[in-house]
Amino acid sequence: MPIPSFSPKTPTEKVILAFSFSGLGVLLPGETISAKTVSASVFSGTDATPSAILNGSPFVDPLDPARILQGVQNGVDGVVYKLCASITTSLGNVYEIYRLLRIDSM
Repeated sequence: MPIPSFSPKTPTEKVILAFSFSGLGVLLPGETISAKTVSASVFSGTDATPSAILNGSPFVDPLDPARILQGVQNGVDGVVYKLCASITTSLGNVYEIYRLLRIDSM
């Protein structure tokens, strides 16, 4: 199964990416996100410090409590990053979403 991708960004852009767990139907009524992390690794290309693409800590979207938001900055032109958003819920369930992000100076 292919990993879904975000739209590409340039090395100079700073953007907020959304990881939605609501569309997966994984959260039960009343279940909330109690912990969240986002990690970055290189899917293709070369970047010695892929985690440097992450800008700040992830946070729960105030408009959608089943979605987390993560700031992203910089990145190496031509590299495709694999981002993993992981949540732990109030019921102790753990879920992960993977997305690719390509850096393209266009």
